[in-house]
Amino acid sequence: NSSTRSLEERLNQLDGRLTHALDLIETYWKADLPEKNKYNEHIFIDHRLIEENKRLLFNQRKYIQDLRFLKQKYREQSNYLEQLLAQLT
Repeated sequence: NSSTRSLEERLNQLDGRLTHALDLIETYWKADLPEKNKYNEHIFIDHRLIEENKRLLFNQRKYIQDLRFLKQKYREQSNYLEQLLAQLT
């Protein structure tokens, strides 16, 4: 009789813990993952990653543009120095 009561208490505690875990999962699931709708191709689209990728692509384009500018400046300076050396010799 006491073992039955102890088992019942443990099962009730387990049920309470599982219910609490389920509540936490449902809360964070809704907060972190957008629900699938007809506009989403996939339920696990993470808009934070999309924004991060946009920012990285923007910075990458900017750095490429800066590199092109610096290469052009280097060419101009090299040509200028070659002309100066030609005049001196």
